[in-house]
Amino acid sequence: KLFRQGMRFGNIVAAVYPDLAGDPTLNATADPESAGTTYVDAALLARLKSWVDIPGSLQGPALAYAVGDVYDCSLHQGKGSLELAGLYQKSTLFYRNFWPLFTARAIRTDRVSLNVAQVLRELQTGWTGDSTTEGLPLRPLVRWGGKKLDLAVSTNYRELDGSAWSALVQDFAPQAQTLTLTLEEGLPPGEYLLEAGSAAVGCDVFPAGVSTSLPVVKRGPVAQVSFDIAPGLNLVRLTRTGAAPAPAGWDLAVDPPRLEADGLGGYTARVRVVNLGSSAAPASNLELDVAAVHPDGTLASPPDLPSEVPLSQAPVNLGAVSGWKLPEVEKEFSIPPGSPVGALLKQGYGLQLRAVISSTASEGDALNNEQSRCWFLAGIPTVP
Repeated sequence: KLFRQGMRFGNIVAAVYPDLAGDPTLNATADPESAGTTYVDAALLARLKSWVDIPGSLQGPALAYAVGDVYDCSLHQGKGSLELAGLYQKSTLFYRNFWPLFTARAIRTDRVSLNVAQVLRELQTGWTGDSTTEGLPLRPLVRWGGKKLDLAVSTNYRELDGSAWSALVQDFAPQAQTLTLTLEEGLPPGEYLLEAGSAAVGCDVFPAGVSTSLPVVKRGPVAQVSFDIAPGLNLVRLTRTGAAPAPAGWDLAVDPPRLEADGLGGYTARVRVVNLGSSAAPASNLELDVAAVHPDGTLASPPDLPSEVPLSQAPVNLGAVSGWKLPEVEKEFSIPPGSPVGALLKQGYGLQLRAVISSTASEGDALNNEQSRCWFLAGIPTVP
């Protein structure tokens, strides 16, 4: 009883649940103390989940809210979000009132309380699906990335065995945003289905249907997928559909693009592509995209290059690794003299070059299929 009332009990249960649910020996070995059952059975797993589902186990309202069952809009039965909403409101009120006072008007400004009512733990759980607990490793389910994102995320569903996860995502931007979702170590390897679409308050499903549906293969610790979300409230859901297939024998990778000046007003971009796999790669396509950037590296929008555009493409055919020989090829892309793209360098802008080699879900590892680098006039070597 005292152990169950401990500060870490709910998080400990959540941490050990995947190991217990996925252990074939414990799930198949008869329990001598309880006839007709195994050491780990459906009843035990349901009891473990109920301990995490109840906020009283001190794992925090965000995790308790996420572990609770989800329902269709017409069958929704409140998931206990009032406690979580109240905590966020209390913290927001504190920040709005005391942060300006501490940082601008008070004498002692050496410390400001950020973790009001342990709100940082709840924000972490809402953002990643997992929370920090003393003595336990943090195993986030997901991680979010993108350029100048303006959004809020709250995990609204999590299967403790890692087979499913979903979050409500509020896009505050006036236009669609491109997100990169990283499937982290908290999700087991396998094939996943990513679904995204508009959501509604009080719904844990897609009231207007799914607008994005993408397969994702996770073979190792992480996998990534990019997709767009519309302005407003969205639901993003991952569902594990099966084991990950064996990886293919090829693994393409690119180096960051290099840029050289020819001394005559033109430039040449070079991109090295290699195959790290034991079998030949299928015919692929290398694309080089270019965008203008400010001196601080942020994207710029000059009239001649208001957004990132493809500069050129080149076919790539690479064989398998043989002994110490690494199959590789270097592709060249020309920016001729007088090009408005090259002229931007003399106007004080930089060029962001992004090389992307096409990939398929069966490729051994697609994490190195894209590389980018920013170049400014002072750093471009001249190679006659």
